[in-house]
Amino acid sequence: MQIKFLKSKNLILIIVFLVTTTFLPLFYVWAQYVNSDQIALEINQLQQDINSKKNEIADIEAQISRYQIAIRNKQNEKASLANQMEIIDDQISKTELEVLRIQEQINQINLEIKLNQENIDLNNSKIEKIKNQIAEFIRTINRQDDKTYLEVMVSYDTLSQFFNEITYLESLETDLKLSLDKIKDLKAEMEANQAELTNKQARLVEIKQELSEKKQDLQATQNTKNYLLEQTKRDEYRYQQLLNEEKAAYEKMNNEIAYLERTIREKMANSGQLGDISKSGMIWPVSSQYITAYFHDPDYPYRHIFEHPAIDIRAKQGEVIKAAASGYVARAKDGGMGYSYIMIVHDNGISTVYGHVSSILVEEDTYVVQGQTIGLVGGTPGTPGAGRLTTGPHLHFEVRLSGIPVNPLNYLSY
Repeated sequence: MQIKFLKSKNLILIIVFLVTTTFLPLFYVWAQYVNSDQIALEINQLQQDINSKKNEIADIEAQISRYQIAIRNKQNEKASLANQMEIIDDQISKTELEVLRIQEQINQINLEIKLNQENIDLNNSKIEKIKNQIAEFIRTINRQDDKTYLEVMVSYDTLSQFFNEITYLESLETDLKLSLDKIKDLKAEMEANQAELTNKQARLVEIKQELSEKKQDLQATQNTKNYLLEQTKRDEYRYQQLLNEEKAAYEKMNNEIAYLERTIREKMANSGQLGDISKSGMIWPVSSQYITAYFHDPDYPYRHIFEHPAIDIRAKQGEVIKAAASGYVARAKDGGMGYSYIMIVHDNGISTVYGHVSSILVEEDTYVVQGQTIGLVGGTPGTPGAGRLTTGPHLHFEVRLSGIPVNPLNYLSY
């Protein structure tokens, strides 16, 4: 019985040896191939999902374009309360679609990030396989390198077998070089995937901020609609009266600015106290650089009253306004519950205007330096300094050249 037990024990050891030296390495190689195949399938599915998401985004953009066309067509029609409500409703629908588009873009970027990671994992898997092959190549070559040519020759029955072995070893060395080159290529591809992954992650942060801004735009437009309905009591006569009053107020302000522009420059001629914009450039007057309405913006909701002579910069109610450049405070107009603004005259025929100011913190006939606090942001409907056709909290920022509005983006530094 003891002899039988020993034989059984030896048999078990032999089986264990065979499994660990033969089947486990084979299983490891097989598992690597299965893992690579699984990753490849996942990559293929991700690519299909990304393409599907791109198609969805394209459909949303087509809908946005249709609303864009509808808005511009309505802006060319006769100004009426009903027409203005339709424009605002279309703008709300358009912004809702823009919010949806950004959400889908976030989903797409998340898929692309996952795709990049899968590509990195796949390349890692390929590299591991090639490393195992290289290890086997090296072991085979080393086994032969330990012998002299004479020892190798006498181990073969014929010269033909010997030369076949030499050819085989040369082939192994060629395969080894190719494998090393392949690893180099895969690592370069991995580095590119990693760089793209980093860029996608940075873009994700940016686009999430954009989503937040668009949601604020949507809320501001809805507030504008409600405030306009409240002001007019849904009455067309009151709406026309409001338009006429705002047109008159804008023309008065425009004439006032043009007059001040001319008289202040005559007064300050050759004083050298206006600051040289050509040297310092202009800084952004608020912390944000998010623009809600551009210069002469075709989507400006009150374009039928006047071309938008400024850029509107998203800012919180009560946020600090800074002088974009050094200059002379020509006007600090407190409009009470109407429109309040600050005008600063600079050198080279340039002046800046800051509108929808909730609080004025400078005095007329004084000098300010670039970056100095001059007031606080307003624009929330029904608050001091906002005016009656405001579109929510923001800074209305104008740049004028010889009294004529020009695009501020041509002067602001990024």
